[in-house]
Amino acid sequence: MKKIFTLLIGIVFSITILNAQAPPQAFSLKAVIADDRGNPVSNKSIRLRISILQDNANGIAVYAETFSPTTNSAGQVDVVIGHGTVINGDFSAIGWSMDAYFLKMEAQIKPKDGYRLISATQLLSVPYALYAGEAGNGFSGDYDDLTNKPDLAAYATKDMQNQNISNLANPVNNQDAATKAYVDALLQRIDNLEALVLGTKAQDMDGNMYNTVTIGDQVWMKENLKTTRYNDGTAIPLVTDGTTFIHLGSAAYCWYNNDEATYKNDYGALYNQYAVNTGKLCPAGWHVPSWEEFEKLRDYLGGTSVAGGKLKESGTAHWASPNTGATNESGFTALPGGGMYGDPADPSENTPGEFRLIGESGAWWSTTESRWLILSNNSGAWEYGWYIPWFGFSVRCLKD
Repeated sequence: MKKIFTLLIGIVFSITILNAQAPPQAFSLKAVIADDRGNPVSNKSIRLRISILQDNANGIAVYAETFSPTTNSAGQVDVVIGHGTVINGDFSAIGWSMDAYFLKMEAQIKPKDGYRLISATQLLSVPYALYAGEAGNGFSGDYDDLTNKPDLAAYATKDMQNQNISNLANPVNNQDAATKAYVDALLQRIDNLEALVLGTKAQDMDGNMYNTVTIGDQVWMKENLKTTRYNDGTAIPLVTDGTTFIHLGSAAYCWYNNDEATYKNDYGALYNQYAVNTGKLCPAGWHVPSWEEFEKLRDYLGGTSVAGGKLKESGTAHWASPNTGATNESGFTALPGGGMYGDPADPSENTPGEFRLIGESGAWWSTTESRWLILSNNSGAWEYGWYIPWFGFSVRCLKD
């Protein structure tokens, strides 16, 4: 019998304010349950535990409830948050306008199994909609009652100096209007959420989004890791002094040339091996690859002599000329993020820790014997180095 390991969750929030005085205290959720091969788990009874967390993804649960839905033929379940079996809190008492809130989902597939964490995702538009319903929208009365219907034409033609629209930025008051940029940002978050459900993107604890690519039977991030927090939410120490960095002997990260604004988006952060060894760098469901997994990638791409070129971004927008052999036919889009180099035991080093090789070389950690992948601008080959844990290198995450 096939075991169920992976649950893919999709969320669609919807809310309809029936009148200004009594907004519905609920919103809907759609979840797609899939097995480890991505096949829907059809027509199966499961249990869901939904919690509303305050402040952050590890915050206090102000509300919790359970559901016992049955998946349909497509593996989908539909539940209404606020209408389940309450185990903690009062949904109607949540102060949506006061804090950030996160939706935590846990699932139980078999009665003998415990609940498994699926995700903890920040709620966006739903709290605003509920808050708007609570605060009022400038009208009163039942909109279905034509005798109390407001004079919309008169309201719409009022002079703006009368302050009918009080804020054209992030809407916070009951008569605010949102700018296109604000709406676009919400739509982007919805698109990102859909991509997370489909597995075409990943998200770290800082909220950074990463595109993904499937190469053979492996799913890789297409971008270097840039998180400043482990996947349990704790901060990774930022060390800006090169000498301190290579002498530290414990987990740390830095930005190339200590210039986050210039290098973060394209090249990500530089981590030492000690940070890799925590096992907590990558988002939940992802990991730093072992060298064996890197070798599987190399072999799939044709071996040592050509695999490097198939991984590198083509052209010279980021890579220094000649960028030999670069085709990026794998879609991996490797970029030359350089690194933090130095030997704390070598007194001949003038600068024991320094940033080097941006544009000329990229290096990516594995978890095996401090071994790392090296790609350079003057070769299409696959190269490697090993066992210098105090260097600062890039990280690419691989899906579990």
